[in-house]
Amino acid sequence: MLLQRIKKIALFLLLVLSGCTPQGTSSVPSYPVQITLDTRIGQYVSFVPANLNDYVLVTKEGIRYHGVLYARDMGTYYGYAGVVVNINMNQTYSAFDLCCPVCLDRTKPIVIDGGFADCPTCGESYELMNGMGTPSKGISREALRRYPTRYYDGQVQVYNY
Repeated sequence: MLLQRIKKIALFLLLVLSGCTPQGTSSVPSYPVQITLDTRIGQYVSFVPANLNDYVLVTKEGIRYHGVLYARDMGTYYGYAGVVVNINMNQTYSAFDLCCPVCLDRTKPIVIDGGFADCPTCGESYELMNGMGTPSKGISREALRRYPTRYYDGQVQVYNY
């Protein structure tokens, strides 16, 4: 019994000291997000869980996938600075706001480089491959703002309502 309590306390301290923030708390302002990517048809047919570290960018300019810019649907909302939807190492989807929680500058969104997201202003780097958006280089102790994702019937859905 005592050993279990010590393990729980140690795990809690590890999470607190690692700088991870719980989902839903972030310095990045909360803006609406509603994105649906249909992997059964069109340009997203290769955006499937087997393609690790693949990603889609959703911004005010549109939806960018493999370097091609597509128009956004009218009902698509893209958060504060835009959203990256990526496939993690464990073959699940995750989504993060493109605003660096250190700089909070929505006009200079983070840049995706493989499984990492780098801030062009402060140089902060965040890991996307783990599905958590945790800082991997720099001074930040806060992860990227994460949005809930769901994969159902070939559709990737990202939302925060």
